[in-house]
Amino acid sequence: MISGDEGGVLDKLIGIKFFNIFGANEYHKGEMRSVVAKAFDQIQKDGKIRLFKSYRPDYKDGEQVRDFLYVKDAVAVVYEFMQGKG
Repeated sequence: MISGDEGGVLDKLIGIKFFNIFGANEYHKGEMRSVVAKAFDQIQKDGKIRLFKSYRPDYKDGEQVRDFLYVKDAVAVVYEFMQGKG
C-alpha cells in the first residue's frame, strides 16, 4: 500500500480512460456496439443515419458533436505511454 510518494512511484503512474472507441468485429456486442458501427449498419440498410433528438435548447437537433477514436489509435496511445514517450 502506497501512502505517499515512496521512491517516486507516483511520478510514474498515469490513468487513461477511453470513450467512444470503435473498430472491427463489434457485432458480437449487439446493441452495446459503438455508435460508429451502428451508423454504418444504418447507412448500409437505409442509406442514411438517424440522428439523436437534442434535449438541450442550445443545440438544435442534429447539431450535437462527439469525438471517436479508432481502437488501433487507442492502442498506440497506451503503447506510447508504456514506452515512456507520452
